[in-house]
Amino acid sequence: MLVETARQNLLTLVDAYRKRTREPLPVVSKRFYGNRAFLAAFKKGEKSITLTKLETMVQTFRAQWPEGLPWPELPPIPMNPPAK
Repeated sequence: MLVETARQNLLTLVDAYRKRTREPLPVVSKRFYGNRAFLAAFKKGEKSITLTKLETMVQTFRAQWPEGLPWPELPPIPMNPPAK
């Protein structure tokens, strides 16, 4: 659950950013990950990301977020097991 929520949150940021900037996915992937092909493979579930890299990417998105674009509502990443 943690991994899927983190994946979906990152993809939500990517989609919102791309919608506003109209930048192609490879350009966004290069800017925020350092590799033009990564986000396409990540979207397909073919690649994963470390928590350290995820944090770096989110910080970079925050720093480069388009003015006037609200930050998307993202579900919290669950850290505790569900109650029984």
